[in-house]
Amino acid sequence: MGVLEEVNGNNAGPWCSTSFIVPKKDGAARFITDHREVNQRIVRKPWPMPHIADLLQDIGRCSHVSALDLSMGYCHFKLDKQLQDMSTFVLPWGLHKYIQLPTEWD
Repeated sequence: MGVLEEVNGNNAGPWCSTSFIVPKKDGAARFITDHREVNQRIVRKPWPMPHIADLLQDIGRCSHVSALDLSMGYCHFKLDKQLQDMSTFVLPWGLHKYIQLPTEWD
């Protein structure tokens, strides 16, 4: 899918997170990366969210409205170099990093 990239060498950097597998109810496996430590260290820049009433009022002026439910749409957002380095995680067979937005990041 092009979401992950292998990190060459053993240089995990200061942001390396752990990963593990959790079984789903249907027997499939869910891959989890624990970004809690990274999330605690990120300096956030709050962005004001629009009020739902304002959004609904704007929709009233439209002649056509549609809704889309895109499967794995988050994977289409490419991370910049700094965020890729911050997303580094370790597996038994080596280091990897996300090059596109992973699902579990808030």
